Amino acid sequence: MKKPMILLTLAAALTWSGGIPHAEAASTTASASIASASQQYKAFLKKSTGTNISKFTVQTPYYKGDGGYHNIQLAVAKLNGTIVEASKSFSFNQTVGNSNLAKDGWKKAKVIVNGKFSTGYGGGICQVSTTLYNSAAKAGMVTLERHHHSKTVGYVPAGKDATIAYGSLDFRFQNPYQRPVKIKASLSGRNIVVEFQSMNTYQEFLYKYMK
Repeated sequence: MKKPMILLTLAAALTWSGGIPHAEAASTTASASIASASQQYKAFLKKSTGTNISKFTVQTPYYKGDGGYHNIQLAVAKLNGTIVEASKSFSFNQTVGNSNLAKDGWKKAKVIVNGKFSTGYGGGICQVSTTLYNSAAKAGMVTLERHHHSKTVGYVPAGKDATIAYGSLDFRFQNPYQRPVKIKASLSGRNIVVEFQSMNTYQEFLYKYMK
């Protein structure tokens, strides 16, 4: 079967490190072809399902209608579908954003400050970062930054939590694999579920889907 132009020009025009490619000036045609394939690859990663490599579930104490439940829904929606490229790092705060801002849709709920319960915007989303941390650990991600709550939480065993506070405390990890991973996050009833999926590399995408 005849290979498309993108494959014929790949060796001359592509610098590839396991992630999304970058076109070089080998030729205008080759660069344009690679740029087009790169965009198709990004779209492919967003819509496709990979191979599941981990799953972790946390049951939230919140119920529908609670501010904390709303915040969890919002955080899960922002997290779901995130692609972490090969060898790249992930930041919970950069992905989910500043949960202290009411104008961004965050509501007040219970938070832990200096070992005591209080109320603040974005309360509850540490249950999402905690679920993410445990799933990331099972998937083999390399933890770069993680912080415990100043008070024991009841939704995971002691030492298995990951608190965040925008601007000061973050949960960050690195993808150690030479292929992208996708984060799938959902809230089903009271169950927060985070899965990691191993995705096709760019080279695999070219040979499997660009013929």
